[in-house]
Amino acid sequence: MKKLKIRLRLIANIISFRLKALFNGASISLFSEVRIYGKGRLVIGKGVVLQRGCTIHVEDGALLVIKDGVWIGPYSTIYVLSSVSIGEGTRIAHQCTITDNDYLIKSGSTQSVDFSKRKASPIKIMSGVWLCANSMVLRGSNISSGQIIKPFTCVRRK
Repeated sequence: MKKLKIRLRLIANIISFRLKALFNGASISLFSEVRIYGKGRLVIGKGVVLQRGCTIHVEDGALLVIKDGVWIGPYSTIYVLSSVSIGEGTRIAHQCTITDNDYLIKSGSTQSVDFSKRKASPIKIMSGVWLCANSMVLRGSNISSGQIIKPFTCVRRK
């Protein structure tokens, strides 16, 4: 019964998000996955475009802010455990990844990754940024206005 309630709450959050986005003039592909868990929040601006195959997960208590005119290309992924802010007019090309968290990696043990201990740091992407194809933005990164992140680039605490 508890799993059913959680699933229904998740579905209600997704429907609520899609309706709010439509009223804001956003275009969200039916083939994208948007999940907002528990008390997670997603603030979406006017004219945001989310292409097919995109995945957005906002964990319990996390905040994702997508400001006006942001375009997110096909098959891009955004995982939020703490907070991510994407400025106005930012363009995110296909297959980009933005994640504000990572896992504790233990050396010399049989289980090399401890999935229970995640570290999170906020990400701030200012306005007019262009993330080229297959680029990745990791926790703690700050990208200033007008920057172009080259294809296949990994940004970490810039």
